[in-house]
This record gives sequence, C-alpha cells and structure tokens, in this order.
Amino acid sequence: MTPKSKQRKPRASSARQPFEVFQQAISEHRFISEYSANVQRTTALFNEKRFTSKIAALKSFLTQNVVEHFHFEEESVFPQLQTEAQTAATRQVVAELLDEHKPLLAAARRLHRKLDQVSTGADAHAWTRLEQAIHKFLKTLQEHALKEDNIFLAEKYAHRSVPAAPPAVKPLDATVHLR
Repeated sequence: MTPKSKQRKPRASSARQPFEVFQQAISEHRFISEYSANVQRTTALFNEKRFTSKIAALKSFLTQNVVEHFHFEEESVFPQLQTEAQTAATRQVVAELLDEHKPLLAAARRLHRKLDQVSTGADAHAWTRLEQAIHKFLKTLQEHALKEDNIFLAEKYAHRSVPAAPPAVKPLDATVHLR
C-alpha cells in the first residue's frame, strides 16, 4: 500500500463531534504507524532498482500523511481539544503537541527537498545519510502520534460514561508496501 492508495476520508469539519474528530485522527495515526513500522524494518530502503518509486511514495507520504494531517489536527482537532479540555494540564499538553508540529513540519519539508535532490543523482554516502534521516524522522513522528493518541483517547472517553481511559495506543506491526 502506498500513501496514494490509501482511501482518505473527507476531512472533519469543526461542526463534527469531538469523538468523531478524535477517531479520525487516531485512524490516520494508525496508518502513519503502520507505514513507519514498515519503513523502519527496511534495512536497505533505496538498495533496489525501483528506488525512484520509493522516493515518490515517501514524498507522497510526507505531503499527505504529515503536512495535510497536521493541518487537519490544527484546524479541527486541537481547537476542539482546547475547548473541551477538562483541565489546564490537558490544555497545556495540547499546546505542547501543537508546538511539536513546527519542527516536525520543517523536518518533513527538509526530507522532501532531500528526496528531490537525491533523485537527480547522489553518491552512496548521500543515500545512507538520507536513509538515516528518514528513519530518525519516522521514529520521532511515531512518538508524537502516540502522545497525541493518548490525549485524544483520554478526552474522547472523558465525554462518555466510561469508568477508566483505555491503555496507551501502541504502534501496529503491519506490513505496508512502499510501491
């Protein structure tokens, strides 16, 4: 599955219930986690004849599943969280998560540029550095998504009559092909 083949749901509007918005964000995080886990398991990301298709898939992933996803969260999820938050501590965590978007977006844009540069020709050392940068970025992105999921789930269940919040969401270990 490539990012392009993922059927994207229409973006949530601010008129939707917090439960639905949080559920959509968590669902998108699951895809990010699956994709990232697959890339992290790959030991030689660009060591094949079809590396150009992998570059295109990674660039698409960065655009659709990082940049667009962050915009969705900033426009629909975080405002609802700030409004519905039960405590000042939750509002502070939401502000911190929003602050984390800035360096992650900058890193995604840098990776996108690096992918453009190496596709026009690069030596083995440049490929290795790029692969390391991708792995580091995806690890950080997964950690960020897990933090968000923990907040989304806590708030989602705060709006329902559930005795306790569920355990923290863990990344799925599923195969997502980079084609």
